[in-house]
Amino acid sequence: MMDLVEIIQEKCLPERNCMLTVQDQSGETGFLYFKEAQIIEANCGGEWGNQAFAIILAWQIQSHSISELPLGIKRTLWDPIDKLIEDIRGVGSASGVREVVKHLPMNSTVSVEPDAPYGFQDKESQLFTVLIDRMRDLEGLIALFHEGQDRLRLVTGTVQNDKLNGQVLLDFSEAIENLGGGLGAGRLMDWYIETDQSRIWQISANGEIFYLVSNKDVMPDEFASQFRECLEGL
Repeated sequence: MMDLVEIIQEKCLPERNCMLTVQDQSGETGFLYFKEAQIIEANCGGEWGNQAFAIILAWQIQSHSISELPLGIKRTLWDPIDKLIEDIRGVGSASGVREVVKHLPMNSTVSVEPDAPYGFQDKESQLFTVLIDRMRDLEGLIALFHEGQDRLRLVTGTVQNDKLNGQVLLDFSEAIENLGGGLGAGRLMDWYIETDQSRIWQISANGEIFYLVSNKDVMPDEFASQFRECLEGL
């Protein structure tokens, strides 16, 4: 018999994006969906999400196979993969998984790169230089990211929290988009959330998508308005 955590650690995480199909001794079949080395959904029988994952994690695995991640899988599992496992099996049960994730190479298509200013998509690179100059008086700004060319790049500023990276920001964006769709409100283009130490923003303007990190001392409406003023004419 095979242990599911070992299969995930040795087979799924190196693939980053895949679907794991497993079968237990009784012939029951379950499915785990991975995106960027994180479990985004689980399914067995009529169960989905956390309940399905808990069921599958208790199985004695008879066989398994790995295939491509199907299109259209919506994410319902948002906790890190090690937490999902340890919530069920106990602290320390996912230490090997945690180490594998930690040492995976950075995804080449979704990354945060401290980089010289570059253009808004196909526009002139000077636009970022102008924007950075305009934002010098933007009170409370910690960091600015721009989404474009299949990447998320750090334009200016620094982020001390190493858990706040490009994939986390894009995952937040996907969660907010799913929430808007679920409420019948359509895609929520502008939003912010608060962490213990900062606010994280997504602001869309002129076809561009920006992510900002600010401190919590600024007034939200004023901060967003002032940032939009910095974008005027670009």
